[in-house]
Amino acid sequence: MNGHYTGTTAETGIELINFNGAFFNGYQLVGDYAVSRADPTGGTRTVNLAASTANNFIAGEDADNDAITGGLGNDLIFGGGDNDDLVGGLGDDLLVGGAGNDDLDARDTGDPDALDLVGAGGGDTLVGGLGSDTYGVDDLLDVVVEAAGEGTDTVETFMTELSMATMANVENLVYRGADAGAFVGTGNAGNNDITSGDLNDTLSGLGGIDILRGGLGADTMIGGDGNDTYFVDDAGDVVTETNTDLVVGGTDLVESSVDFTLGANVENLDLNDTAVRGTGNAANNVITGNNANNELFGAGGTDTLNGSDGNDLLDGGDGNDTINGGDDNDTIIGGAGNDTIDVGGGFNTVVYNAAGFGGDIINSFDSVGGTAANQDLINISALGITAANFAQRVTIADIEDGATDDTLITIYDAGGIAGGVVLGTIRLEEVEATVSGTGATAVGVSALDFILAGAAPTSTINGDNNANTLNGVGTTSETFNANGGNDTVNANGGNDVVNGGEGADILNGGDGNDTLSGGIGSNIGAFVDSFGTEAYSNNNGTISFAGDWAEGGGETTSATGGDISIEGGRLQFNENLDGGEWIQRAFNLTGATSATVQFAFTGDGSVTGTENVTVQAWNHTSNSWQNLAGGVLNSTNANFSVALSAQQIGPQSAIRFQVNGDWDGGDNVFIDNFIVNATIPGLNAGVDTVNGGNGDDTIVWNANASGPTDGRDVVDGGTEGGAGDTFSIVGNASTETYRIYTRAEFAALNPAAALLAATEIVVTRNGTDAASVIAELSEIEEIRINGADPSGTGGLAGNDNFEIIGDFSTTSLRLNTITIDGAAGDDTVDISALTSAHRIVFRSNGGNDTIVGTLRPQDVIELPDGAAPEDYEITTDANGVTTMTSPTHSICFTAGDGMPQFGSGDEEDEDEDDDDHDDDDDDDCDADDDDAGTPAPTPTGGSNVRVGTASGDVLLGTSGGDSIIGLAGDDVLIGEAGDDAISGGDGADFVDGGAGRDTVHGGSGDDHVFAGADADLVNGEAGADRLFGQGGNDVINAGAGDDAAFGGAGNDLFVGEVGDGNDTYYGDEIDGGNGVDTLDLSAISANLTVDLGNGMLGRGSAVSSQSGSDTLWHIENVATGSGNDTITASRAVNVMEGGAGDDVFRFSDVESADGDTILDFQPGDRLDLSGMDANSGVAGNQNFTLVNGPAFDAAAQLMVSYEEREGVAYTVVSGNVGGDAAEEFRIELKGSHNLTANNFVL
Repeated sequence: MNGHYTGTTAETGIELINFNGAFFNGYQLVGDYAVSRADPTGGTRTVNLAASTANNFIAGEDADNDAITGGLGNDLIFGGGDNDDLVGGLGDDLLVGGAGNDDLDARDTGDPDALDLVGAGGGDTLVGGLGSDTYGVDDLLDVVVEAAGEGTDTVETFMTELSMATMANVENLVYRGADAGAFVGTGNAGNNDITSGDLNDTLSGLGGIDILRGGLGADTMIGGDGNDTYFVDDAGDVVTETNTDLVVGGTDLVESSVDFTLGANVENLDLNDTAVRGTGNAANNVITGNNANNELFGAGGTDTLNGSDGNDLLDGGDGNDTINGGDDNDTIIGGAGNDTIDVGGGFNTVVYNAAGFGGDIINSFDSVGGTAANQDLINISALGITAANFAQRVTIADIEDGATDDTLITIYDAGGIAGGVVLGTIRLEEVEATVSGTGATAVGVSALDFILAGAAPTSTINGDNNANTLNGVGTTSETFNANGGNDTVNANGGNDVVNGGEGADILNGGDGNDTLSGGIGSNIGAFVDSFGTEAYSNNNGTISFAGDWAEGGGETTSATGGDISIEGGRLQFNENLDGGEWIQRAFNLTGATSATVQFAFTGDGSVTGTENVTVQAWNHTSNSWQNLAGGVLNSTNANFSVALSAQQIGPQSAIRFQVNGDWDGGDNVFIDNFIVNATIPGLNAGVDTVNGGNGDDTIVWNANASGPTDGRDVVDGGTEGGAGDTFSIVGNASTETYRIYTRAEFAALNPAAALLAATEIVVTRNGTDAASVIAELSEIEEIRINGADPSGTGGLAGNDNFEIIGDFSTTSLRLNTITIDGAAGDDTVDISALTSAHRIVFRSNGGNDTIVGTLRPQDVIELPDGAAPEDYEITTDANGVTTMTSPTHSICFTAGDGMPQFGSGDEEDEDEDDDDHDDDDDDDCDADDDDAGTPAPTPTGGSNVRVGTASGDVLLGTSGGDSIIGLAGDDVLIGEAGDDAISGGDGADFVDGGAGRDTVHGGSGDDHVFAGADADLVNGEAGADRLFGQGGNDVINAGAGDDAAFGGAGNDLFVGEVGDGNDTYYGDEIDGGNGVDTLDLSAISANLTVDLGNGMLGRGSAVSSQSGSDTLWHIENVATGSGNDTITASRAVNVMEGGAGDDVFRFSDVESADGDTILDFQPGDRLDLSGMDANSGVAGNQNFTLVNGPAFDAAAQLMVSYEEREGVAYTVVSGNVGGDAAEEFRIELKGSHNLTANNFVL
């Protein structure tokens, strides 16, 4: 029939209805009737059919693209041929697509945006057929039927959980929900493509070659078997592959737009979009970068790293890796193994950090004769190869290989070529040629193609004014300029120079002797809305707005609706505005000295005359809105920038966009990138975190003459070398007061200051409260304050004050180094509150200076350049105050022994506080000065301070408590009686504490230390030391180096630390002695293996990756750290403490088990008795059985009982090996423990 047919309620006489393209709606079929869509005109026009409330049977035709919607009943719908759109509606429907790419929707409505998430549509059956079909599923009871080989089919759902495990031959799953809850989507055994929503979703591929698309949110993606691909776009995304079989588990790929580290069993990684860092795992990885400056790390395995464009860092790690640098200037680290490296274009550096790099092959290497812009280098500085020893440790030979020779580089260890130990080889394939004269001449490789040890920083890494993360390369010495923004700099190895620049930075020096400066704060900030998201709350600048955008004048505040909205990354004013509407945003400009409003705007050509938008600012003086100059936005496309007036700058500053005129069709104005730049003194104080790392570092704090100073920096010097870490303060030309407090002194003054737990020393500037703190210091060995302006502007300087307050003996500060550089002004140094023996060096650089407090023998005054004590008139008043006066300078002080030590400013000791000034002018006043002061007396009784020089000194203590400081040189330091504090300093020193409770620091060098009688504290520090506790209960920390420590008589404690070398500990001298001695290794977090004395002649051992391989003699007790440790008891009575971790306490026989105590047995720990023969009456090694009962009745039995002694509970494990009722051994565990067989190795 033609046209529109309206049926009747009669059921008879209608079996077939033909359509010609009209829409048929509302006809109710009440029986087994077929509705055919054959078009009698022979055309292909689509006809839509919607059934009504009955249980309908509807069939489309093969030649048409049918659109059929079921009604409220349980419908059976066949699509027929071509591409059909079938919607079941309500009821339990069966949808059969037939041939073609069909869309089968089992949802309860034809509206694709109104799915019923709780399955109100019932359990529907959807049958696809040939073609790529799409199914809409809204109920767990829905059934999808697809035959094999019938296209690529997709299930779409609004349900928050759906599995396709029972949907055979269906490939894809897409979540279309409104993100009301996290989506859990599971594929099937086929090749699936699964797409999540924008929450923290979980996608599981099961078998097959799957693609899992995470979407926004922190998603969990589980691939299963097969070669799977994961799309990662959030730092919280987790990719899980559990099958370790490459054949079954497949080769998997992560496509990541964020920095990503591959998890176990995932092989390959591609970086996309803004991703920078990609890290592999122990498998054989292929990691490919993008065009950014990538950092690719292969880790273990035979990896392939592809750098692409950008200045990349490529680190292969272990294994035989293939590394392709691509274009630009790359840094390449092959690591261990035989690596193949193609440096590509650019100026590249190949770095060798350690021996064992095997036989590497380098392609595309440009030597010194190549193109200047593409000069490549090989960095071997970490191998200790210098310009001086290059010829002895490196050979370069040509290898015949075609038209262009290859170059073979062989690198030897410290024994050189003569020693014959090869660290590795490097083969340069086809070293490039350069044209010389009339032909090409092969370019020779020489020392010029290498970066050698001892050279200055060889490269500079610059950040911008955003928040950057800058990473150094291996042991290369680099200069980092982070510039503006809150940056993170990881310098890694090498002697680096790190300048944080403006902002609150985190600076990590790593290994090497680094110079780190956090940089000044910034007075400049910006309120920014880039309209990147459709929200009125965007804050994209360095300062946050005071609130969201607010609308009025008839507008509803909605970023996505109304006539003012955010669309396409811009703020839009559309054609429906009729005047009076406005939108505004507030920002706090308290304290600002200037501010500028700027944005870009575009207006359609029809926005003219009275139709416009005006830009207004709030005037806090008149309490009214003011139009800004040039602030009429119409059809012009331009950039707007206007400075706010003083009346518009304040705590309630705001900008309003006011709509004028009645707009009509085509009228639109767009605003993009709205910014308010503000200058606010003290806005960003530059609160930096500085971690020195290993080596002798210098951390610099700047007062800055013309702007904001550095902020309150947190400084951790890290593990020092021989010289120690230095905190250096650079002042300016104003009048400043610096105070250096111990933690205890500052906390007593400011109990609410909230200092960090590691803080040892607090430094303030121009105040004594928490707001004046400029630095919290830990692990700092030297402090230097420079009160002068470093700009060198004619000696201009303020009248500065310096105060040192507290007892620094419990800090890391060494005794010989607090240095104060005065300026040309009148400076005051106050040491009256300094109660420890730390030496003060005051470099008086002019002016009328004063020292408050009594100078001690170790303190030093350095006079200005060219000056000597004999140039001054010296007088002493009745109060003992000495004044030295010259025509240009004066200095007042009090010295207990008369005149203090004088140093010479001519030594130009500008970079570090060496000790060479100590022996220049010690007590060197001429005869005319004897009335004003006398030299220090020879030691007799009482107590005293003795300070050595840079040479080898002999310093003798008294019968009292002395402070003896050896400084450099091979010194002999004798404490005699009294509780002495002795510091050996540099050099191979001999120290004898004598009687009394002494504290001895050996310093660097191979020292011999005898603590003497009584309970002493001995710190060997650096060098291969021999330390003797002698009498008393001593505490001995051997320090760095391979040391020998002898406890002697008494119950001694030996303390081991990370990186302290391969030490030998003798509990009670070599011949035994007496006392119960303990080894404390609780600082070790690696897994420890400790034997308390089961080797030949009772030798024991303690081994870990952090503490080295130590040898133990006559050590009864041990405490280990947080690793999974194994402790084997000896036949002595042992007390053991395993610390955190899953520890094993091993007992090899009855004698080693009996009488031992474990202080901290905890879940995860075990008692290992497997090495003990549980039945002495039977041949072989028998195992124990855990039993209950009042007494033993057979051999090989273990019992657990409980006791309480002095209010402390103990769990007792006793054992029987002889078969009688008596126990042969008992092990006591402090505390009450419910032990089962799982707590034993039997």
